[in-house]
Amino acid sequence: MLTIREELSVTRAIAAETHPLADDIYGAATWRIARDPECGTPLTGQPEGYRVLNLLPNREAETPGLLVRYRQEGAQEVMVDWIEFYPYDDSLAVLPLAYHK
Repeated sequence: MLTIREELSVTRAIAAETHPLADDIYGAATWRIARDPECGTPLTGQPEGYRVLNLLPNREAETPGLLVRYRQEGAQEVMVDWIEFYPYDDSLAVLPLAYHK
């Protein structure tokens, strides 16, 4: 498991998000990245090594989506330098498998 560091702007963006589960949503993203830093989509037109992870909105909880830009730094660290929560949109939302009937 890799260590996740974040820019101050990321900390501020999480604090500014009004959805009560914003911190948990970000935590889910960093949990995933720390275990598999190649899970995000590589970015083109950026300095080499940047990736973006997109967590889609959740239909059951009506949570917002989240974009996380990050890069691996060395063998044991990942730096998150930008995030953006985007509003819940039913047309983009997914229903976790646990809720399928």
